[in-house]
Amino acid sequence: MRNYILGRLIMLVPTLFVASVLTFLMLRIVPGDAAVARAGLAATEENVAEIRAELGLDRPYFPAQFEGEAPFISFHSDSQFGDWSSDAIRFDFGTSSTYGEPVRTEIVDRLPVTMELVILSTLLTIFIGVPMGIVSAVHQGTWLDAMTRTVSVFGVSIPSFFLGTILLLFPAIWWQWAPPTTYVPFWENPVENLQMFLLPSIALAAAYTATVMRLTRSAMLDVLRNDYVRTAWAKGLRERQVMSRHAIKNAMIPVVTFIGLQIITMITGAVVIEQVFNLNGIGKLLFTSIFARDYAMVQGLVLFFAVIVLFTNLAIDLLYGWLDPRVRYA
Repeated sequence: MRNYILGRLIMLVPTLFVASVLTFLMLRIVPGDAAVARAGLAATEENVAEIRAELGLDRPYFPAQFEGEAPFISFHSDSQFGDWSSDAIRFDFGTSSTYGEPVRTEIVDRLPVTMELVILSTLLTIFIGVPMGIVSAVHQGTWLDAMTRTVSVFGVSIPSFFLGTILLLFPAIWWQWAPPTTYVPFWENPVENLQMFLLPSIALAAAYTATVMRLTRSAMLDVLRNDYVRTAWAKGLRERQVMSRHAIKNAMIPVVTFIGLQIITMITGAVVIEQVFNLNGIGKLLFTSIFARDYAMVQGLVLFFAVIVLFTNLAIDLLYGWLDPRVRYA
């Protein structure tokens, strides 16, 4: 187990390097210029040139560049990617050209908003989707099963941004109420905190909850048909014992996989939800930074997301060993 975890952590370095290189290239390939975006459309060429020099955009992209003449490759000690990567190793991701603050500071300040949104959405998904999927499978063919499947289809069919708009619009029309947008930690004011995050969490979790519901139902039905479950029934075990010891734990393996991937996709889905509910989280920060051509901020956020993805996948792999004793990591 220790060697497996160490190997996955070693893989973190090349993965982050490839992600940073691709992000660096794509930001500079897409149309637009960070200097023009900062200077404004009415700026002169001299103003744009000054800003490019200030931001370091007038330097070569990489330490090595291909040339049309021999020796065909030229090396530069002063390059944009070289300086950024050497600073990133020291956890210095540069300064945001939009906010004028260090990238690390902006991420840390906005991280609690997105993390709480994702955590609450994940909890809603687990504590609603999994039990309803189990109930639907155990009572297959009954009105409970039909109602659960109807709700799941309804949840999958509604886009999160549309549901978020409805949840934001109707209370404002009927009761003249809107959720607060100023972040207050849960331990300081739980009521105001939940008022801020409840509706966005519902909008973000709806589709995932419906999918988990359907996936749990299918996995449970498959497990309940296995020989070891029929043997447990034949031994005279109670329904609670059969479900908890034999059925549910084995049925959770595909569900855990999806929930782990869901955490990753929820972070990207938070970009839309935070825009709808005007939440100052990581998603809104990424959206604003992309349109402002804030290279340092976007590169830092992509690197941050890559770390979350890798550690989430590692946690899923470790959960497999707990759910299925047959899974062993060398």
